[in-house]
Amino acid sequence: MTELPPPEPLRFEDNVAENWIRFKQRVELYFTATESSEPGKQRSPAQKAAILLHLAGQEAIDVHNTFDLTGEEKQDYDKLVQAFEAYCDKEGKESRMEYQLHAMRCGKGKVA
Repeated sequence: MTELPPPEPLRFEDNVAENWIRFKQRVELYFTATESSEPGKQRSPAQKAAILLHLAGQEAIDVHNTFDLTGEEKQDYDKLVQAFEAYCDKEGKESRMEYQLHAMRCGKGKVA
């Protein structure tokens, strides 16, 4: 099997919440496809967290550095995923609200 290319970095423009969902899915597929099937060779949560950040890119690392997590929590894959989900969901909601406000200012009325 040829080496599997990594997913593209996480994008923080446009629909951030949707970008996160798609990125997370690609990362989980990448983990499944590249993980060893040998007993005792599976990745630790800290390794998965480090790989997630590496794949997500520098902007995601900068966002990660703002999370209110302990050093131990920042190395816990599940805690890191939860933090990114909360951040991206919040960013997505703010983006939708900005769009709706802009649409109302432009005279397009209420946007659902």
